[in-house]
Amino acid sequence: MPVVRDPEDKKERILTSALRLFTEKGFEGTPIPDLAKDAGIGAGTIYRYYKNKEELVNELYRFWKNKLRETLAENYPEKAKSKDLFVHLWKALATFYHRYPEAFEFLELHYHSPYLDQASKKATSQTMEFICTFLEQAKAKGDIRSDLGSMELVSLCYGSFVGMVKMAKGGYIRLTSETLHASGLTLWKALAK
Repeated sequence: MPVVRDPEDKKERILTSALRLFTEKGFEGTPIPDLAKDAGIGAGTIYRYYKNKEELVNELYRFWKNKLRETLAENYPEKAKSKDLFVHLWKALATFYHRYPEAFEFLELHYHSPYLDQASKKATSQTMEFICTFLEQAKAKGDIRSDLGSMELVSLCYGSFVGMVKMAKGGYIRLTSETLHASGLTLWKALAK
């Protein structure tokens, strides 16, 4: 009797290989035959799940962007002081990076790509809006001093974290829990009144 494989297993293998290859080689540098070979399936199988490579990269992007938003929201202490909320969000970024380093890099490599569809751009907006809401509330309470808008503040905060990740990947710093905690507090001091 032949062994019947679970079709979802094939899809999972496609997504796992796509994450690895799109991160290592880029979207353009990953032809479908290479992706299929890495996933251990035939190239035609990919087209059973996705019309094209753009549809695949968008599903993968949305999945990980939504997972990032879920990580930020996980155990979010809504009633806490602004400083504690900021530290929570900073730690949540670190948690996501440590749990899913390849996905973090994938999101950074692809967030501005022209092949992202409206649903993927919406997933990015929703993630940024989560952080913006915190910043707007902290500004309304008078806990943050800045004339910058929320998205500009998000870019400063998120960009600082991404910069630290890049420095760590380059071997210039170590991202220990102590370093991350101290850097989060330093950034908060720069924002706080």
